[in-house]
Amino acid sequence: MTEATVTPGPDETLRAEMDRMLHDAGITANRELIRRIIGTAIELGRDGTERLDLKITASAVAEMRRAFRIFAPYAGVPKVTIFGSARTRSDDPLYEQAHDIAERLAERGWMVVTGAGPGIMQAAAEGAGPDRAIGVSIRLPFEERPNAIFADRDNVVAMKYFFTRKLMLMKESSGFVCVPGGFGTMDEMFELLTLQQTGKAEPMPIVLLDEPGGQFWSGLRRFVEEQMIPAGVVSGDDLERVLITDSVAEAEAEITGFCATTIRFGGSTNCSCSGSGRPPRRRNWNHSTNASGTCWSRAGSRAWQRCRWRSPTTMSRSCRGSRWFSTRSRWVTCSI
Repeated sequence: MTEATVTPGPDETLRAEMDRMLHDAGITANRELIRRIIGTAIELGRDGTERLDLKITASAVAEMRRAFRIFAPYAGVPKVTIFGSARTRSDDPLYEQAHDIAERLAERGWMVVTGAGPGIMQAAAEGAGPDRAIGVSIRLPFEERPNAIFADRDNVVAMKYFFTRKLMLMKESSGFVCVPGGFGTMDEMFELLTLQQTGKAEPMPIVLLDEPGGQFWSGLRRFVEEQMIPAGVVSGDDLERVLITDSVAEAEAEITGFCATTIRFGGSTNCSCSGSGRPPRRRNWNHSTNASGTCWSRAGSRAWQRCRWRSPTTMSRSCRGSRWFSTRSRWVTCSI
């Protein structure tokens, strides 16, 4: 009896063709992910996706590829993104604040990421200097090109879409400074808070930096406390995720001294913490086991866990204030 010949189905043939393409292109790493990207593109074609939607997809992927290439050489360098208004004038006190915090962080070894436009973005790029600045600009009719700091340099990428630009401004950084601005700045600031609140991003230091004596961010805090919290749309401690200050020195300390740790549970009301801080300054500390606290699980209605220590003096080195910490599968809050 002769065995029947099995003819490969269309999907098997397509997979073999993709494997051949990857081989011919010299791609050996992450081939399954690359295959998924190609496969998704093919499925878009099979779905009869409209031309405009295909153009959005093609542009977004191409933009992200260019941005990944810009950031790749700095993979091991800590980065801070500074947000703020494009309309801020060079004689505004906020301009000086943005310049000074960028300069201080660059001196500490940080790269400074901005939107590469005028105003606060230019101030931060000037403070960091051309060798410590990375720009992610947006193509707009009234902001046609990146600021002069990025002229004739390869550390800037231009984006067509705000969503890809915002992704790159946030994805690569381990600290954020928001200087008073308009709708764009507020959009970026609230997205940061949303990502932190929902646990969709690693806990990072977020500083809302005002001019000396300024009330811009204090007004935001009053709105949250007087309107949003009473309405029940945010939790009473959600704004604890940020530092509101008019001091460049305090902003620098918050960014460089952010303390990350892991938490493990010894029971429903007992917590133990140990861990280390973020670069460039590392702070290692442990506290005594079985320190009492109150913990809430992320599996419930709260996206974050909290552990309030009753005996912070038992720590060999204190980590003051509210900090957000990582576990393998979830994030926790320790208010010490």
